[in-house]
Amino acid sequence: MSVELFTSLLFMGSLFEGASVAHLSEGSTNLGIGIMPQVAAAAGAIAGAAIAGHLRAGTMAVIFGLVLIYSSYCSLRRRAGPA
Repeated sequence: MSVELFTSLLFMGSLFEGASVAHLSEGSTNLGIGIMPQVAAAAGAIAGAAIAGHLRAGTMAVIFGLVLIYSSYCSLRRRAGPA
């Protein structure tokens, strides 16, 4: 599990740091609003790495597919509503 956890944290950290530097240099960021999604994403990466160490690849693929279908449904439902 330690390899999955380290890889996930490394990827998430480098992704957010790169995006933070880009937005801060443009002056288009509000740090108060940006901190919460960053913390939530890091917590999700840790939880995902911990869970991935205990599940089979096929099970993870099914879970990932269900999450994508649900996300698509929510996105389409929001667009179809009144403007």
